[in-house]
Amino acid sequence: MVSYKAQPHRPALTLSEFENHHRSLAKQNAGTRNIKAVRIAAPKERTIEGVRVLQISREVDWTDNSTTFTIEARLMGGDKSFSLVSDSPKREWTANNFAGFLPRMVDIAALKGQ
Repeated sequence: MVSYKAQPHRPALTLSEFENHHRSLAKQNAGTRNIKAVRIAAPKERTIEGVRVLQISREVDWTDNSTTFTIEARLMGGDKSFSLVSDSPKREWTANNFAGFLPRMVDIAALKGQ
């Protein structure tokens, strides 16, 4: 599954703040409801065609012994921001879906005054 959503435009958001937010959510939710464990990994920042992309990976182990692999990103263009989330039960599906949607989301985030 891939989802995206307009987000409050926070161009000053740092990779550290982004990572800390996701680590806090992981800690808060691990061991609750049907969640057995949550792992956060691979925080990174890059710029693609003038759009800042903050990205992090998450793995959630569920009490039914399944795992969900997620890549979550915040894309920040000149005057708008979006989240892009890809998750699935297979790491490679998650990565492929994310890679397929990222270029179009960069195009959208880069549009001015829309």
